[in-house]
Amino acid sequence: ITSKIKVNTRINLTKGNANALMTNNGNANQNLISKTTSFAPTNGPDGGSENIGDDFDFNDPNFLDTPIDIATKYIDDKEQINMLGAFGLNYKLSRGLTFNATGALTYYLNNRDTYWPQSTRRGAQTNGNATSAKNQFFKSLVQFQLSYYKSFNKNHQINAVAVTSNEKFDFRQDYVNVKNFPNDNLGYKNLASGLDFSVPTNRFTESALSSYLGRVNYTLYRKYIFTASIRADGSSRFAENNKWGYFPSGAIAWKMGKESFIKNLHVFSDLKFRLSYGRTGGQAIQPYQSLATLATKNYNFNGNVASGYFENNLSNPDLRWETTDQFDIGLDLAFAKNRIRLTLDAYHKKTTDLLMIVENSPSSGYPTKIANIGAVENKGFEIDLYGVILNKDLKWNVSANISFNRNKVLEMGKSDFQYGSYQTPRGAQPIIFKEGEALGAFIGYKKVKIFETWEEIRNSAQPTAHVGDMMFEDRDGNGVLSNEDTAIIGNPNPDALWGITNEFKYKSFDLSFLIDGQIGGDIYSIADMDLGANYRQWNSSTSSAVNSWVPAGGLPSMSWELEDGSIYSTEGYDYGFGSSDAYTSRPMYNVTSSAERGRVSDEYIKDASYIKLRNVSFGYNVNAKVLKASGVKRLRLYVSATNLITITKFDGFDPDVTAFNSNASRRGLDFGTYPASSTVTLGLNVAF
Repeated sequence: ITSKIKVNTRINLTKGNANALMTNNGNANQNLISKTTSFAPTNGPDGGSENIGDDFDFNDPNFLDTPIDIATKYIDDKEQINMLGAFGLNYKLSRGLTFNATGALTYYLNNRDTYWPQSTRRGAQTNGNATSAKNQFFKSLVQFQLSYYKSFNKNHQINAVAVTSNEKFDFRQDYVNVKNFPNDNLGYKNLASGLDFSVPTNRFTESALSSYLGRVNYTLYRKYIFTASIRADGSSRFAENNKWGYFPSGAIAWKMGKESFIKNLHVFSDLKFRLSYGRTGGQAIQPYQSLATLATKNYNFNGNVASGYFENNLSNPDLRWETTDQFDIGLDLAFAKNRIRLTLDAYHKKTTDLLMIVENSPSSGYPTKIANIGAVENKGFEIDLYGVILNKDLKWNVSANISFNRNKVLEMGKSDFQYGSYQTPRGAQPIIFKEGEALGAFIGYKKVKIFETWEEIRNSAQPTAHVGDMMFEDRDGNGVLSNEDTAIIGNPNPDALWGITNEFKYKSFDLSFLIDGQIGGDIYSIADMDLGANYRQWNSSTSSAVNSWVPAGGLPSMSWELEDGSIYSTEGYDYGFGSSDAYTSRPMYNVTSSAERGRVSDEYIKDASYIKLRNVSFGYNVNAKVLKASGVKRLRLYVSATNLITITKFDGFDPDVTAFNSNASRRGLDFGTYPASSTVTLGLNVAF
């Protein structure tokens, strides 16, 4: 606008529609990927649905929706609208003093409509089932910043910043479920034709965050750098007396390469030492968790339906910020006129007052609440290396990094452990947070062998097992298999993460590719609990089937008397594969379904190590002289590809993809999650 005032704005609007079939959850009956892998191929493509009639029993366990049913009959339509608007003003008040104002609005609307037609199991049980859900989110941000810079005698530089910001979050959710439709003609597009309506539900939440930040940087002789800052954040999500958290930080840096005694060594092109400390806060909880909230409940009053309220959450007036203290020490080195650069960092983080779901005492009447409990430690080392290998007509640059992190649960409050939020279909919890163990470790039973005789079962801690089931270690030796016999069986946290990028340029051509990977770390395969259990009614993975246990005498002649006196015979099940080594084989194939196969155990722990060719890009830049007459400043043609090759021992789809990686209480679980897509992109970049 003037030489002192600049204004900028940006608006981004997107709208998308998708067939949102579920592929990443643990529901085997609705997850298309899990359904495809676990559905027995002997059922045929139509499964049991081909025989639907007026007298068909839809509760018959032999009737199942096939993958084709889910992919072609089940309707799951998703519409999403996103809008991002931003406005900024920069005003140079005086020499060295600048004022910035920023405003931003974020809005998204997510509509999701589903319909289970009467030709599916769920739809047949309810004469059609439709749901309609709408999620609406709005966020506003206003921020003001003053920046000051001053240099004194070329030996002193001061850079100071003061910031204040306010954010507000509004969320709305509406949901309705309708059943009993006269036909499937309109599906969810005519909810009024359904005869059975569940009570519509809606939810509104609001939260706000106010922040203040002050930071000062001071540089002395251009080689000694000092930084100090203080941040104050106030969140509406916490209790009245604990809404504010205060988070200081400080750092020093020494550009040692500018010292004469370093220069005289003639070894380093640059050398810099860094040391820092900082505290940050976390507020990753839903609003109103510190309050005693009410929920509605319908009840019978004098023969009529009435609506009332009940308290569904205990207040927690002590709920406060989760805090993390981190120390970092680093060294930046450069050699050969900066052609080789190396960065080394070591850090230690301790997080206290963790915001976690904890169990209440039974006398409270409320099963759980959010509270500040426990502490977690992270410590690690990171290395970054950059090198210019060739720098003539052919240019070749390499950058590589590797990081090592170790974490440990230090405290867990009154109890020394707490289970994660995920439960298997049989109610087991494979993830635990336990003092002295890694964050989110896997817990379960340890497999000993396969039961070969009923005598073994009668003398074991598993009296309800069948021959061909897995025998687990009775660690306390009391003859009863219980939670006391479980142990840590895996760790989802990798030993190291690494990556290498190569960049080549020759005249107008450029080529780059990224290879990265993970060393160590475990995955607990929920998918393999189905595919590896060798249930008669499910599909099995090839490795589980061919390694399933068979008696040394051969299957056709084997039969057992079950505990109830009935006879179980394997006659007719000579499938021509299997192993009679009870210590290395998988459970027996085609045996009667047993609860023992649903236990969480080390049988389903997988190595998550991998190497990936993550990205490859090849481009051509048209000569500037050729473009000059057309008015085009730059023109680049390119082709790029992602996720081309994966090398791993993991026998699932993709060791780098699990359904809940962002949730520490569910991290490392594999449900047969849809793998990362391999994509090829053709592109054109033009600048005028």
